[in-house]
Amino acid sequence: MNASSAPLGRRMWTPLPALPLLNIGTPFVESVEHYVARLTWTIGIGVSSILSLDPPYDEPGYPTSRRSSFCGPGTIYKRRISNLQELTGVSTIHCGSFQALDALLASGALQGKQTGRRWCPECFKDWNELNSCEPLQWAIDMRVTCPIHGCKLEDSCQQCGAKQPRRAQYQLRRSCSTCQADLGGNGKFVALPAYTRWQEVNYRG
Repeated sequence: MNASSAPLGRRMWTPLPALPLLNIGTPFVESVEHYVARLTWTIGIGVSSILSLDPPYDEPGYPTSRRSSFCGPGTIYKRRISNLQELTGVSTIHCGSFQALDALLASGALQGKQTGRRWCPECFKDWNELNSCEPLQWAIDMRVTCPIHGCKLEDSCQQCGAKQPRRAQYQLRRSCSTCQADLGGNGKFVALPAYTRWQEVNYRG
């Protein structure tokens, strides 16, 4: 629980701690998906407990499924982020989502090919609990390499080949959900077509 800077007469405490989103204003801004995992780990609850704090979806046309991405694009994520910002008092959580592009993108436009999450093994190998995070860029299908290390983003365990769930708990995200092998290690460097190289350079900001 935390005190806010709200003026006298308004609520002075928020139900969830005011955990800041990492790397705001940089090309490596933390994804909201990872932010929620970090938030639940910090306060010792599950993601389902966070989702239970969502307001009821009683408006016509709103789906009832709770499996929607926290990052978007889609139909639920903006309302979900707005609720997170209200519960934490952190007004910048939306910066870790695709909300700025919402009017331009169809649902699933940036994550449609993915059945799980992606990661950089070099980032996982060098992980620092204080300032490391999974950047939003990892969720973009067109990005092939890590914007920091330049190695290929992985989408399956190198030991058993298993895909990794997006909603994995924070403390388990760097180990395989199937065989528990470490997902960190030496990255693979691949030759990219000219257009893909141009994309990668521009995605780095």
